[in-house]
Amino acid sequence: MADGMPGVFSPGNPAAFQANYTAGQDLLAQLEALAASRAAVERLRSSAAAAGWAKRWNLPVYFSLVFQDIAGTFDAAAKASQLQQASPSQHQQQPQLRLAVSAALWAALQRCIAADVFLQALADRFAKLAFQLLVRYDSWLQDVASTRQAALAAPTAAPGTAAGPAAAGAAAPGSPAAGAGAAGGTAAAAGPAGWAGSMGAEECAAICADANALQRLVVGSFSSHLAGLLAGLPGDVVAQLTETLTQLAGNIAQHGQQVLLLIGGDVLERCMAMVRQLKGITATYRMTAKGPPVRHSHYVAGVLQPLRQLLETGGPVQQLPDALKLLLARDVINNVNDRCNALSEELLTTVKKTESSLKRLKKSRPGEDAAAAGAAAAMSMASHGRQIARFGLAAEQLNSFKQLLATVTPPEQQQQQQQELQQQQEQQRGSIAEQP
Repeated sequence: MADGMPGVFSPGNPAAFQANYTAGQDLLAQLEALAASRAAVERLRSSAAAAGWAKRWNLPVYFSLVFQDIAGTFDAAAKASQLQQASPSQHQQQPQLRLAVSAALWAALQRCIAADVFLQALADRFAKLAFQLLVRYDSWLQDVASTRQAALAAPTAAPGTAAGPAAAGAAAPGSPAAGAGAAGGTAAAAGPAGWAGSMGAEECAAICADANALQRLVVGSFSSHLAGLLAGLPGDVVAQLTETLTQLAGNIAQHGQQVLLLIGGDVLERCMAMVRQLKGITATYRMTAKGPPVRHSHYVAGVLQPLRQLLETGGPVQQLPDALKLLLARDVINNVNDRCNALSEELLTTVKKTESSLKRLKKSRPGEDAAAAGAAAAMSMASHGRQIARFGLAAEQLNSFKQLLATVTPPEQQQQQQQELQQQQEQQRGSIAEQP
């Protein structure tokens, strides 16, 4: 074969080389099957002819070429100058993924284990390549988040610019980008640094949805397929590789959620536009002779309306799994509660100081305005808690809401509530003790 078909052993055409190597291994297996005994098989494997045969297959060069092709193709998608939707052909291959970069990652992972690419002799290298691809995608997600966060922190910065590592676009050491022979500094500045600073809610939701889908795909079908290809390795090695895959997929899902929560900043500000009407409560009782409150303020029903509109309006956000929508709602609501708490504390303190000044001037009865304003704020926040429940969250289980209630609830009412709670607990303990 070496004399008559020398091109068979050339790795210059990776596809042909892989097919030839596979056929050659099948031929060797057929020869071994003709052996009359195990000893004959061992003699064949240790023969000079078998050693010479093995040396003719330049596996390192084959893997290097395949590595550059697979990693380079994915890295080009990760460095695209804009966030692109998956093409019809990509969507057909994997309908769960919406974005071109995510579809490119999945295609790269599939090539690592494809029958016309994978070689058992290079199993460890293909597994490592799969890990590197996942790390590169995870790094891309972190670049997206950091670029967007930098833009939110510096809204006056020029569109499309960002500082720090994300803007540099440098590939992590040992990543496929570094080994794929990608272009240098100028080209590497593309990717998230060029578009993530100005992305909106739909883009954030699409990225998170893809990260969530990739976690399921990697932990599911990909992990099972790879484990089957690695069956020849020791069981503990396969288990460790599977665990690594699970961890990398979990990192991707986690950083995808961080991108999703970037939506919360804009929604929070729109919610706070209604919360700031809380100032009207103090003005009402400081500047008028209005009696004690009998109901919550009218603005409360609209505080979380921007969040509800975001979650219920058709589009990528509305199409998110319920668990991710709940995650986003919890994050926004906690931030709203924290802002409400700070504002309530400030306003009630101001009322008390103003009342104290008026008391010295004998223009107000002690505790009159502060008690009324506090009662009004407490009623409003209780109503706010009922609004929170509409998002599938128990307000009383949120620490941010507990702190908010503690701020706006008058001390005597807090004491009364504590006594009632203690009585309920004592009654429950008594009921348990009476049971046979």
